[in-house]
Amino acid sequence: MEICVPITADSRTLINCLIENISKVIEGKSDTVELVLVALKGGNIPARSDSETGDDFVFPLRPFAWAGGVIGLVLVGMFLWWLSLRKMDAPTRAYARMSRIAWLLGMKRRPNETSIEFATNLGGRTVDAMEPATHIAIEFQRRVYSGPVGSTDRPDDYEKQLTRAWRKVALALVVHRIRQLGGIGP
Repeated sequence: MEICVPITADSRTLINCLIENISKVIEGKSDTVELVLVALKGGNIPARSDSETGDDFVFPLRPFAWAGGVIGLVLVGMFLWWLSLRKMDAPTRAYARMSRIAWLLGMKRRPNETSIEFATNLGGRTVDAMEPATHIAIEFQRRVYSGPVGSTDRPDDYEKQLTRAWRKVALALVVHRIRQLGGIGP
């Protein structure tokens, strides 16, 4: 009984040899056990790889790894942002958020600029940010120079107003920056 054993590592020779051995098993001229023994001895049969069998498809994990890494970095950044703001009162938190988003977008506060001047500067860049930025700056200055405000002195939705104001400022500044990068606006 002859069993085809390829001497070269050519994939075409290996496939032809396997087809010949399988056809012998089907015709009853060879024994399956002998084929398995030859394969296990592996003297001249090269190891199977995807390139030799013609199955070259590899599931692309790299894009998922990059996307996962980017999402993970964003989540870590958001957590650190939240962690640094958690002990602040509402006006200070809103002003810190406004300052940080402006810094991230390349609109830093100058060292000699007051909070009102900074808000006016942001409002000068985009009209949509003028009113909410000024509101945040006034409340921040009130907090800094008059001390903590008692719960009876402020409206019920005081924190919500400041949160809405900083979100309006952030949206206006992001839209302004995107327009600048796209060449649409000033």
